[in-house]
Amino acid sequence: MNKNQFKTNVSHGYWIQSERAEDFAGEVKLRKLSQIQRTIPLKDKQLVICEGDFFQSWWAQESFPCLQSFEFNSVKSASNQLKAISKYWLPVPVQLHRKQALIQSHLSKTPSKKLARGQAMPDLVSRSYWLSSETEIIYSEDCSLPYTAGLIQVETDAEAPSRAYAKLDESLARFRTTPTKEDTVIDLGSCPGGWSWALSQLAGQVISVDTAPLDIKMSHKKNIQFLKKDAFTLDPRLFPQVSWLVSDIICYPDKLFELIQKWRSYNTVKNFVCTLKFKGKTDFSAIQAFAKIPNSQIFHLNSNKHELTWVHSSSELDNSTQS
Repeated sequence: MNKNQFKTNVSHGYWIQSERAEDFAGEVKLRKLSQIQRTIPLKDKQLVICEGDFFQSWWAQESFPCLQSFEFNSVKSASNQLKAISKYWLPVPVQLHRKQALIQSHLSKTPSKKLARGQAMPDLVSRSYWLSSETEIIYSEDCSLPYTAGLIQVETDAEAPSRAYAKLDESLARFRTTPTKEDTVIDLGSCPGGWSWALSQLAGQVISVDTAPLDIKMSHKKNIQFLKKDAFTLDPRLFPQVSWLVSDIICYPDKLFELIQKWRSYNTVKNFVCTLKFKGKTDFSAIQAFAKIPNSQIFHLNSNKHELTWVHSSSELDNSTQS
Protein backbone atom coordinates (compact mmCIF):
# COMPACT_ATOMS: atom_id res chain seq x y z
CA MET A 1 0.00 0.00 0.00
CA ASN A 2 1.26 3.48 -0.87
CA LYS A 3 1.40 5.47 2.36
CA ASN A 4 0.60 8.65 0.41
CA GLN A 5 -2.83 7.16 -0.29
CA PHE A 6 -3.79 6.87 3.39
CA LYS A 7 -6.95 8.81 4.13
CA THR A 8 -7.74 11.26 6.87
CA ASN A 9 -9.86 10.35 9.89
CA VAL A 10 -7.89 7.12 10.24
CA SER A 11 -5.74 6.40 13.29
CA HIS A 12 -2.01 5.76 12.96
CA GLY A 13 0.45 4.63 15.63
CA TYR A 14 3.98 5.88 16.29
CA TRP A 15 6.50 4.09 18.52
CA ILE A 16 8.76 6.64 20.18
CA GLN A 17 11.60 6.71 22.67
CA SER A 18 10.26 8.46 25.78
CA GLU A 19 13.14 10.95 25.67
CA ARG A 20 12.07 11.99 22.17
CA ALA A 21 8.38 12.55 22.94
CA GLU A 22 8.78 16.33 22.91
CA ASP A 23 10.59 16.17 19.56
CA PHE A 24 7.79 14.07 18.08
CA ALA A 25 5.16 16.48 19.41
CA GLY A 26 7.08 19.34 17.79
CA GLU A 27 7.15 17.45 14.52
CA VAL A 28 3.39 16.86 14.63
CA LYS A 29 2.84 20.58 15.21
CA LEU A 30 5.25 21.54 12.43
CA ARG A 31 3.72 19.26 9.83
CA LYS A 32 0.14 20.30 10.70
CA LEU A 33 -1.00 16.92 9.41
CA SER A 34 -2.22 15.03 12.44
CA GLN A 35 -3.63 15.60 15.86
CA ILE A 36 -2.62 13.42 18.78
CA GLN A 37 -5.52 11.26 19.85
CA ARG A 38 -3.92 9.56 22.86
CA THR A 39 -0.58 8.49 24.27
CA ILE A 40 0.18 5.16 25.93
CA PRO A 41 3.19 5.58 28.27
CA LEU A 42 5.47 2.57 28.65
CA LYS A 43 8.71 1.90 30.54
CA ASP A 44 11.08 3.71 28.19
CA LYS A 45 8.87 4.12 25.11
CA GLN A 46 5.59 5.72 24.15
CA LEU A 47 2.94 4.59 21.72
CA VAL A 48 1.28 7.69 20.32
CA ILE A 49 -1.98 7.35 18.40
CA CYS A 50 -2.64 10.14 15.89
CA GLU A 51 -5.67 10.80 13.75
CA GLY A 52 -5.49 12.40 10.32
CA ASP A 53 -3.04 12.14 7.44
CA PHE A 54 -0.28 9.60 7.83
CA PHE A 55 3.31 10.87 7.84
CA GLN A 56 6.61 9.02 7.90
CA SER A 57 7.97 10.46 11.11
CA TRP A 58 11.55 11.62 11.60
CA TRP A 59 11.47 10.92 15.34
CA ALA A 60 9.46 7.71 15.66
CA GLN A 61 11.29 4.40 15.89
CA GLU A 62 8.50 2.77 13.90
CA SER A 63 5.17 3.79 12.41
CA PHE A 64 1.95 1.76 12.36
CA PRO A 65 -0.27 3.25 9.64
CA CYS A 66 -4.00 2.66 9.19
CA LEU A 67 -4.77 0.94 12.48
CA GLN A 68 -7.52 -1.67 12.50
CA SER A 69 -8.93 -3.87 15.25
CA PHE A 70 -10.88 -7.00 16.02
CA GLU A 71 -12.25 -8.66 19.13
CA PHE A 72 -11.43 -12.21 20.23
CA ASN A 73 -12.60 -14.58 22.95
CA SER A 74 -9.55 -16.88 23.31
CA VAL A 75 -5.85 -17.11 22.50
CA LYS A 76 -6.63 -19.58 19.72
CA SER A 77 -9.28 -17.36 18.11
CA ALA A 78 -6.90 -14.37 18.26
CA SER A 79 -4.10 -16.26 16.52
CA ASN A 80 -6.52 -17.70 13.96
CA GLN A 81 -7.85 -14.26 13.08
CA LEU A 82 -4.31 -12.92 12.68
CA LYS A 83 -3.31 -15.90 10.51
CA ALA A 84 -6.36 -15.29 8.32
CA ILE A 85 -4.93 -11.86 7.54
CA SER A 86 -1.25 -12.78 7.15
CA LYS A 87 1.31 -15.49 7.91
CA TYR A 88 3.84 -13.29 9.72
CA TRP A 89 3.22 -10.87 12.59
CA LEU A 90 5.42 -8.75 14.83
CA PRO A 91 4.18 -8.32 18.43
CA VAL A 92 4.50 -4.79 19.81
CA PRO A 93 5.19 -4.95 23.59
CA VAL A 94 2.51 -2.61 24.91
CA GLN A 95 0.75 -4.59 27.67
CA LEU A 96 -0.64 -8.03 28.57
CA HIS A 97 2.72 -9.52 27.58
CA ARG A 98 2.02 -13.07 28.76
CA LYS A 99 -1.19 -13.32 26.77
CA GLN A 100 0.48 -11.79 23.74
CA ALA A 101 3.31 -14.33 24.01
CA LEU A 102 0.76 -17.16 23.98
CA ILE A 103 -0.89 -15.72 20.87
CA GLN A 104 2.48 -15.24 19.20
CA SER A 105 3.47 -18.85 19.91
CA HIS A 106 0.78 -19.97 17.47
CA LEU A 107 2.06 -17.69 14.69
CA SER A 108 4.94 -18.16 12.23
CA LYS A 109 8.16 -16.52 13.33
CA THR A 110 9.05 -13.47 11.23
CA PRO A 111 12.35 -14.18 9.42
CA SER A 112 14.31 -11.23 10.83
CA LYS A 113 17.67 -11.60 12.54
CA LYS A 114 20.79 -9.67 13.50
CA LEU A 115 22.33 -8.05 10.46
CA ALA A 116 25.95 -8.46 9.47
CA ARG A 117 27.96 -5.38 8.49
CA GLY A 118 26.88 -4.08 5.09
CA GLN A 119 23.75 -6.26 5.02
CA ALA A 120 20.50 -4.54 4.07
CA MET A 121 17.44 -5.15 6.18
CA PRO A 122 14.99 -7.63 4.66
CA ASP A 123 12.59 -6.24 2.08
CA LEU A 124 9.51 -7.70 3.75
CA VAL A 125 6.00 -6.43 4.26
CA SER A 126 5.81 -5.91 8.01
CA ARG A 127 2.62 -6.39 10.00
CA SER A 128 2.41 -5.54 13.70
CA TYR A 129 -0.15 -5.92 16.46
CA TRP A 130 -0.70 -5.36 20.17
CA LEU A 131 -3.40 -6.06 22.73
CA SER A 132 -5.45 -3.01 23.63
CA SER A 133 -7.43 -5.06 26.16
CA GLU A 134 -8.02 -8.67 27.21
CA THR A 135 -10.34 -9.14 24.23
CA GLU A 136 -9.19 -6.68 21.53
CA ILE A 137 -6.22 -6.57 19.15
CA ILE A 138 -5.06 -3.46 17.31
CA TYR A 139 -3.01 -4.10 14.18
CA SER A 140 -1.35 -2.47 11.16
CA GLU A 141 -0.68 -4.24 7.88
CA ASP A 142 1.88 -1.88 6.35
CA CYS A 143 4.72 -1.00 8.74
CA SER A 144 8.06 0.23 7.44
CA LEU A 145 10.52 -2.05 9.27
CA PRO A 146 10.47 -5.87 9.49
CA TYR A 147 11.56 -5.80 13.14
CA THR A 148 9.54 -5.72 16.34
CA ALA A 149 8.74 -2.06 17.09
CA GLY A 150 11.47 -1.07 14.62
CA LEU A 151 14.27 -2.45 16.79
CA ILE A 152 16.84 -3.39 14.16
CA GLN A 153 19.60 -5.58 15.55
CA VAL A 154 23.16 -5.46 14.18
CA GLU A 155 25.96 -7.84 15.00
CA THR A 156 28.36 -6.89 17.80
CA ASP A 157 31.93 -5.96 16.85
CA ALA A 158 34.04 -6.44 19.98
CA GLU A 159 37.23 -5.38 18.17
CA ALA A 160 35.97 -1.94 17.10
CA PRO A 161 37.53 1.12 18.79
CA SER A 162 34.08 2.43 19.81
CA ARG A 163 30.39 1.51 19.76
CA ALA A 164 29.76 4.12 17.06
CA TYR A 165 29.90 1.38 14.42
CA ALA A 166 26.38 0.26 15.45
CA LYS A 167 24.94 3.58 14.31
CA LEU A 168 26.62 3.28 10.91
CA ASP A 169 25.66 -0.39 10.46
CA GLU A 170 22.03 0.38 11.26
CA SER A 171 22.09 3.39 8.91
CA LEU A 172 23.38 1.31 6.00
CA ALA A 173 20.84 -1.44 6.73
CA ARG A 174 17.99 1.06 6.47
CA PHE A 175 19.57 2.86 3.52
CA ARG A 176 19.73 -0.50 1.71
CA THR A 177 22.88 0.81 0.05
CA THR A 178 26.45 0.12 1.13
CA PRO A 179 29.99 0.99 -0.02
CA THR A 180 31.83 -1.60 -2.11
CA LYS A 181 35.50 -2.29 -2.84
CA GLU A 182 35.14 0.06 -5.83
CA ASP A 183 34.30 3.02 -3.56
CA THR A 184 36.38 5.60 -1.74
CA VAL A 185 34.68 6.93 1.40
CA ILE A 186 35.55 10.10 3.27
CA ASP A 187 34.71 10.05 6.99
CA LEU A 188 34.48 13.57 8.43
CA GLY A 189 35.03 14.02 12.17
CA SER A 190 36.13 10.41 12.49
CA CYS A 191 37.92 10.24 15.88
CA PRO A 192 38.26 7.73 17.55
CA GLY A 193 37.52 5.81 14.37
CA GLY A 194 34.44 3.62 14.87
CA TRP A 195 32.93 4.50 11.50
CA SER A 196 36.26 4.36 9.64
CA TRP A 197 36.87 0.93 11.18
CA ALA A 198 33.57 -0.42 9.89
CA LEU A 199 33.93 1.26 6.50
CA SER A 200 37.41 -0.22 5.98
CA GLN A 201 35.75 -3.65 5.88
CA LEU A 202 33.39 -2.55 3.11
CA ALA A 203 35.05 0.11 0.95
CA GLY A 204 38.23 -0.03 -1.07
CA GLN A 205 39.64 3.14 0.51
CA VAL A 206 38.68 5.25 3.54
CA ILE A 207 39.89 8.83 4.02
CA SER A 208 39.51 9.50 7.74
CA VAL A 209 39.49 13.19 8.71
CA ASP A 210 39.77 14.72 12.18
CA THR A 211 41.93 17.11 14.17
CA ALA A 212 42.32 14.43 16.87
CA PRO A 213 44.21 11.16 16.23
CA LEU A 214 42.51 7.83 15.63
CA ASP A 215 42.57 4.95 18.08
CA ILE A 216 45.79 2.91 18.00
CA LYS A 217 43.75 -0.06 16.70
CA MET A 218 43.43 1.75 13.38
CA SER A 219 47.16 1.78 12.67
CA HIS A 220 47.16 -1.64 10.96
CA LYS A 221 44.28 -0.79 8.62
CA LYS A 222 46.07 -0.48 5.28
CA ASN A 223 43.11 1.03 3.42
CA ILE A 224 42.57 3.91 5.87
CA GLN A 225 44.29 7.20 5.09
CA PHE A 226 44.21 9.57 8.07
CA LEU A 227 44.19 13.34 7.49
CA LYS A 228 44.75 15.49 10.55
CA LYS A 229 42.62 18.38 9.35
CA ASP A 230 39.50 20.34 10.19
CA ALA A 231 36.69 18.85 8.09
CA PHE A 232 35.19 22.30 7.54
CA THR A 233 38.34 23.62 5.85
CA LEU A 234 38.70 20.84 3.27
CA ASP A 235 38.33 21.68 -0.41
CA PRO A 236 36.02 19.02 -1.91
CA ARG A 237 37.59 19.57 -5.33
CA LEU A 238 40.78 17.93 -4.06
CA PHE A 239 38.95 14.61 -3.57
CA PRO A 240 37.47 13.70 -6.97
CA GLN A 241 37.80 9.99 -6.18
CA VAL A 242 35.35 10.13 -3.25
CA SER A 243 32.01 8.45 -3.96
CA TRP A 244 30.69 8.30 -0.37
CA LEU A 245 30.67 10.93 2.39
CA VAL A 246 29.81 9.99 5.97
CA SER A 247 29.85 12.17 9.05
CA ASP A 248 29.19 11.68 12.75
CA ILE A 249 30.87 15.01 13.45
CA ILE A 250 29.83 17.04 16.50
CA CYS A 251 28.44 20.33 15.18
CA TYR A 252 25.16 22.19 14.84
CA PRO A 253 22.94 20.85 12.03
CA ASP A 254 22.86 24.16 10.16
CA LYS A 255 26.66 24.17 10.01
CA LEU A 256 26.64 20.56 8.79
CA PHE A 257 24.10 21.55 6.11
CA GLU A 258 26.46 24.23 4.80
CA LEU A 259 29.29 21.67 4.70
CA ILE A 260 27.17 19.13 2.83
CA GLN A 261 26.01 21.73 0.32
CA LYS A 262 29.64 22.61 -0.38
CA TRP A 263 30.42 18.96 -1.12
CA ARG A 264 27.32 18.61 -3.27
CA SER A 265 28.33 21.69 -5.26
CA TYR A 266 32.01 20.91 -5.81
CA ASN A 267 32.18 17.14 -5.81
CA THR A 268 30.52 14.11 -7.36
CA VAL A 269 29.78 12.22 -4.13
CA LYS A 270 26.95 9.78 -4.83
CA ASN A 271 25.94 8.75 -1.30
CA PHE A 272 25.80 10.52 2.06
CA VAL A 273 25.22 9.22 5.60
CA CYS A 274 25.27 11.97 8.25
CA THR A 275 24.19 12.39 11.86
CA LEU A 276 22.25 15.57 12.71
CA LYS A 277 23.09 16.30 16.33
CA PHE A 278 21.02 18.64 18.48
CA LYS A 279 22.06 20.44 21.63
CA GLY A 280 19.23 21.92 23.65
CA LYS A 281 16.24 22.84 21.48
CA THR A 282 15.70 20.85 18.29
CA ASP A 283 16.39 22.84 15.11
CA PHE A 284 13.43 21.87 12.95
CA SER A 285 14.38 24.35 10.22
CA ALA A 286 17.66 22.48 9.73
CA ILE A 287 15.81 19.15 9.56
CA GLN A 288 13.52 20.58 6.89
CA ALA A 289 16.51 21.84 4.91
CA PHE A 290 18.01 18.35 4.79
CA ALA A 291 14.61 16.78 4.04
CA LYS A 292 14.17 19.04 0.99
CA ILE A 293 17.30 17.64 -0.67
CA PRO A 294 15.97 15.26 -3.35
CA ASN A 295 16.28 11.51 -2.71
CA SER A 296 16.73 11.93 1.04
CA GLN A 297 15.56 9.97 4.05
CA ILE A 298 15.64 11.08 7.67
CA PHE A 299 15.09 8.66 10.53
CA HIS A 300 15.76 8.10 14.21
CA LEU A 301 17.89 5.02 14.79
CA ASN A 302 17.89 2.78 17.83
CA SER A 303 21.46 4.02 18.34
CA ASN A 304 20.50 7.70 18.05
CA LYS A 305 19.99 9.89 21.09
CA HIS A 306 19.03 13.55 20.59
CA GLU A 307 19.98 13.23 16.96
CA LEU A 308 18.69 12.06 13.60
CA THR A 309 20.32 10.28 10.68
CA TRP A 310 20.13 11.71 7.16
CA VAL A 311 20.92 9.56 4.12
CA HIS A 312 20.97 10.71 0.52
CA SER A 313 21.69 9.09 -2.80
CA SER A 314 22.13 10.67 -6.22
CA SER A 315 20.03 7.81 -7.55
CA GLU A 316 16.52 6.96 -6.45
CA LEU A 317 16.15 5.28 -3.07
CA ASP A 318 14.05 2.22 -2.43
CA ASN A 319 11.73 4.27 -0.24
CA SER A 320 9.96 7.45 -1.25
CA THR A 321 11.63 10.79 -0.54
CA GLN A 322 10.70 12.37 2.77
CA SER A 323 9.91 16.04 3.03
